[in-house]
Amino acid sequence: MSLNECYLAYRSAGWVFIIGFSVAEAILTIRTWAVWHCHRILSITIPLFYVACWSASFALMGIFLNSMRFGTPPIQNFQGCLVTADDPIVRSWYWILLMIYEGVMLLLMAVRAYSEFRDVHAPPSQLLAGILKDGILYYLYLFVISVINVVIIHVLHHDYANLFAFFERVIHTILTGRVIINIRSQARKDVLVATDLVGDLSAVATGPIRFRSQLCSRDSEERGKDGAPL
Repeated sequence: MSLNECYLAYRSAGWVFIIGFSVAEAILTIRTWAVWHCHRILSITIPLFYVACWSASFALMGIFLNSMRFGTPPIQNFQGCLVTADDPIVRSWYWILLMIYEGVMLLLMAVRAYSEFRDVHAPPSQLLAGILKDGILYYLYLFVISVINVVIIHVLHHDYANLFAFFERVIHTILTGRVIINIRSQARKDVLVATDLVGDLSAVATGPIRFRSQLCSRDSEERGKDGAPL
């Protein structure tokens, strides 16, 4: 590959890397905000915190990509790019910032879980309990991997700087997908399907979720309008 092709390939990979990270993190952040029942203060602070952290992350990524230098491979017919220099401090701060963000989200999930589970006489719903448990475990995994990335950058040789970078990206994507799947799966356990859809299995599988509480409240309203006893 020519030097220009290497610059283009690494720049494209870098921006795709951080865009995918930010979108996946947005999904996890919305989940964290939701378990706090859309708390008024958190409805302001969480979006501001997200924008601040990821704006800084995008800026760091731009600086890091501009700092990369490529050289001619010493081996003939070498297929690939030889990175001769980059900015390790900027690289380190990117992972530190991600570690801080995930640490704050982990703290919010842990505090909410403690608040929900401390009253043994009024436990949370299965849906909320599953979201809280998964949320704590997922953020704990991501936080630990971010710490490992920072340690690798500062301790090991430059050649190992990306040892866990792409691994964390893959884990991040997998866990985000599991969040959506688990929420959907748990929600369907507490769902009632309208009688006109019972015979249509495809409609049951793809139709909208209707929770028991929503249907009961709707039925109550309809009975009240008809003058029937509630």
